[in-house]
Amino acid sequence: VNRRLYAVHNVLDGVILEPIALGYRAVVPRPARSGVRNVLNNLNSPVVLANDVLQGSPKKAGVTIARFGINTTLGVAGLFDVADRMGLKWRNEDFGQTLGVWGAGEGPYLFIPLLGPTNVRDGFGRIVDFAFDPLNYATYDHDNTVNITRAALTAVDAREQLIEPVRDINATSSDPYAATKRIYTKSRRDDI
Repeated sequence: VNRRLYAVHNVLDGVILEPIALGYRAVVPRPARSGVRNVLNNLNSPVVLANDVLQGSPKKAGVTIARFGINTTLGVAGLFDVADRMGLKWRNEDFGQTLGVWGAGEGPYLFIPLLGPTNVRDGFGRIVDFAFDPLNYATYDHDNTVNITRAALTAVDAREQLIEPVRDINATSSDPYAATKRIYTKSRRDDI
């Protein structure tokens, strides 16, 4: 089933995701793309903080709070990653990692078209992370537009970062599906 879904994804990726990512890269200069990524990372800080706390990492939680404060103020709402220049490195933490830290197994590997590789633990973690995000509860004028734009930018930014890795896997691997599964699984284990 996963191989079939992977094949469907490749068709959709070739028709939708990759062309959009290539267009984004062609139209938006690297510094602006970096600024978008910084803002998206900054907006994800509450989710990272919740997972730092749930993983019992007060030092990491402190870094996350400091990064958010510095980048929101000095970094102009996160557009510039001032905290990184101060030695406070960005890291991503999510509830899939938290469950892994707690000892939860991965469960079966899943490949979801347009979303990519995951496993049962990380898929459940994505749902919990959505619940952790305070922007999903905020109500203000055009809140749906903001949330949809954020989700779209997150997807385009993620795919833009994967242009070369995906091409390399497709060009050098005799079995791109197996290579994708292996890379995803190893990466997630390393994250935990």
